[in-house]
Amino acid sequence: YEIYLRDWSSDVCSSDLGSPTAHDRILASRMGAAAIDALLDDQRNVMIGVKNDEIVYVPFVKAIKNDKPINRDLLNTLRRLSI
Repeated sequence: YEIYLRDWSSDVCSSDLGSPTAHDRILASRMGAAAIDALLDDQRNVMIGVKNDEIVYVPFVKAIKNDKPINRDLLNTLRRLSI
């Protein structure tokens, strides 16, 4: 598991800091199902994301255009709290 900070809802997934939470597992299931739906709908080159708790499909070109820097202080705090 890894931290993801590219979610437009500004949530931070902290799964790499411990066991996955119920939220992590539900989100993974929702995003996995959305990825399958995208393939069945012949959508290509899209990222599955979450915006306002809704699954969204974001073209890769747009996803990498809006890159957000990682807040290293927040990342360090999350790591300290996971001990």
